[in-house]
Amino acid sequence: MKKRPLIAYLALLTLISGGFIVGMTQMGKAGNYLAGVYMLGPAIAAIITRLFFYEARFRDAHLGFGRLKDYLRF
Repeated sequence: MKKRPLIAYLALLTLISGGFIVGMTQMGKAGNYLAGVYMLGPAIAAIITRLFFYEARFRDAHLGFGRLKDYLRF
């Protein structure tokens, strides 16, 4: 198993989290609004990692929209 995507993910997560923390501290009380976006940090880092550092990208995730019948039912 290659460790390059994992290292890239952790590095991106550290940079994104650090950026949000610095932004929140610089904004003072108004920085509380960044907390919601801050929680998306791991997801943002995972998407960037899959796009640029993971060989299979999203092919192995089997993402799809599903059947129209299921959307109408639920």
